[in-house]
Amino acid sequence: MNFTTINYTLADVGTHTYTVSEVKGDDGTVTYDGTIYTVEATVTDAGNGTLNVSKVIKKKNGEKVDSIDFTNTYVGEIEIAGTKTWNDNNDQEGIRPTSITVNLFANGEKVKDQKVTRWKWKLEL
Repeated sequence: MNFTTINYTLADVGTHTYTVSEVKGDDGTVTYDGTIYTVEATVTDAGNGTLNVSKVIKKKNGEKVDSIDFTNTYVGEIEIAGTKTWNDNNDQEGIRPTSITVNLFANGEKVKDQKVTRWKWKLEL
């Protein structure tokens, strides 16, 4: 994203504060970045007919950053389904459990589980 150039004159010497944020869209499948940045532009007279302009970019919490970056996250839905197959001659020994639990892990962390009794299962995320 590029904004139009701001031209300063000698009358603008001083500090100018700008706020930059993303305009959220209306797509319900996207989580929009709510970060608010403050840009402080300091204009000084160089004394030789030119101006010096420097800027400092900060997040709302005061953290200084080098650039303005917005990250949006797509919130998609997926379905994971499966079937439990028993190779026990139709429960010949009578030891088959009445249910099992299916665990779903994301990046090594358990995020969901489901008790399964009919040997077909579906997890919706």
